[in-house]
Amino acid sequence: MDKSYARKRFSQNFLNDQNILKKIINIVDLNNKNILEIGPGKGSLTKYLLVKAKQVIAFEIDKNLFKYLKSEFTNSNFNLINKDFLKEDLSTYQDFYIISNIPYHISTEIVFKIFENYQNFPEVVLLVQKEFGKRLCAKVSTKDYSKLAPSTNLFYEASYCFDVDAKAFWPQPKVTSCVVHLKRKEIKYDVDYQDFLNFIKISFSMRRKTFWNNIKQIYHFDFNYFQSICNEMEINTNIRPENLSLDQLLVFYKKLKSKSTNK
Repeated sequence: MDKSYARKRFSQNFLNDQNILKKIINIVDLNNKNILEIGPGKGSLTKYLLVKAKQVIAFEIDKNLFKYLKSEFTNSNFNLINKDFLKEDLSTYQDFYIISNIPYHISTEIVFKIFENYQNFPEVVLLVQKEFGKRLCAKVSTKDYSKLAPSTNLFYEASYCFDVDAKAFWPQPKVTSCVVHLKRKEIKYDVDYQDFLNFIKISFSMRRKTFWNNIKQIYHFDFNYFQSICNEMEINTNIRPENLSLDQLLVFYKKLKSKSTNK
């Protein structure tokens, strides 16, 4: 397939640095594992995954790339699906490892779909834009801390692995990339995970606003109750969401849900 094929609409930048590819597949033990790949492109990572995996299921939305991959890979352990990953029901993908160079323009949508199905994916290795990777792994009260960090931390232990220079791709993106590794945590919170995830999204919906201003329109209770929680936690009522840890967000969530339930 001609290199000129790469399409901007699908955020296609094909990784072709063999050293980087080898580093990616060695982050996790993939021997005899079930692997899910999102956006295999021209199969540069796929060919390495197929050597190790029990099976590789890959989602490729681009019909021309789908045809190319079907002709390029005839391995019995390869299942290629011409479908939008974001529209797939992932409930049947039990115990799959996700290893992917994901489309940068829909990175947020992809990782939240993974989080919503966290019980099926013990480990995840993603090649993403560096800025996005830093936000996945960010610590509270740092400039990169957004809804991504506590959402990730709810389900996974995130590790920033290494940078990937634009020269490793064709065509070259205008940004530096990186590889991140997510390892699923032991479940320890007694909450509705999907509802709590939605609470985190609402909490960070407008970064310039205070935490109170973000949540007050959704969770209807008076400011005095909010203030009492803040006093109990010894934090300022004007606190911004980027200064709240996952555990602090959890305290607020439980108390506000309890207040709503008891009305």
